[in-house]
Amino acid sequence: MKSISLEALAKRIGVGVATVDRVLNERGGVSPETTRRVLQAAREAGLKRILPEERRLPWQIEVFLSDNDSRFFSRLTQDFADVADSLGYRRLTLHRTLVAESAPEKLAKSLIRSSKKRHAIIVFGNEHPRVYDALRQCREANVPVITLVTDLPGAQRLCHVGIDQQQA
Repeated sequence: MKSISLEALAKRIGVGVATVDRVLNERGGVSPETTRRVLQAAREAGLKRILPEERRLPWQIEVFLSDNDSRFFSRLTQDFADVADSLGYRRLTLHRTLVAESAPEKLAKSLIRSSKKRHAIIVFGNEHPRVYDALRQCREANVPVITLVTDLPGAQRLCHVGIDQQQA
């Protein structure tokens, strides 16, 4: 079977070549219905390439940061916002929550709530029994946790991003 060109595929379903390109290369910006039509036509035409999955929900990741207005946390918050914006909604959606460092109970409740609706959690938090309990519940729910800046030893986290506080 001869492979069809992107131009011929686009013409067959009445869309532009750029639309076909965005769908096949998962660049986003195409409605679910048009995505479905492009992929169906590509399969029917025997397009010789690996086709993306028709419906893949983006990973939902919650990032918990300090509401501290220091330059460091302001910059970290902005950097996560920039990453989320650059990703669009193709594969990953970052949700940012700011929590006071003096409110570990609030952080714990938010962690438990997020473990029920997010695929992963990135957290800055201080050591507190309720925070550790919430992180244990995240682990039991198979939600990976990454600690950020401050490590939480014994939290059964996937990994830590920050300095080695034992060595520092």
